[in-house]
Amino acid sequence: MNAESLADRLERTRIGGDVDIDLREAIERFDVVDFPCETRCGSGDPIAGHWRGIELAALLGDIDAGATHLLVESTDGFRVCVPVAAAIEGILAVDRVDTDVFPRGLPRLVAPSLSGTRFVRRVATIEGRRLPPSADPADHEDLLLAEAP
Repeated sequence: MNAESLADRLERTRIGGDVDIDLREAIERFDVVDFPCETRCGSGDPIAGHWRGIELAALLGDIDAGATHLLVESTDGFRVCVPVAAAIEGILAVDRVDTDVFPRGLPRLVAPSLSGTRFVRRVATIEGRRLPPSADPADHEDLLLAEAP
């Protein structure tokens, strides 16, 4: 993988709310790993993909150590609130291996414990949140569900 040509196609992502990550620097600084991932879409159907990306465990060093959830928002405002335990085993995908076409919507949150509807495309920010056990993570989300025309 040519890190320069790949990073040229990606935008910046903020980690921890105020740490601006230049993905070209992140690709050079952290290992980019191959990540085959199978999960389920919102309908329950299986979906699979083979990605390359930076392990979230490596990227999240600036996130509050007590965070229970990650608030992940895209450039268009789509926002999910996912448990750290589910997301930490995933990656911030910067490439997809199982296609010859460069995928749209990168960087993308990809983790096997998350449904495909939680694979945020064009990740702009990742912030840690401490939510009490009684909190509903959905209260922090904006899924931008399209209304029927």
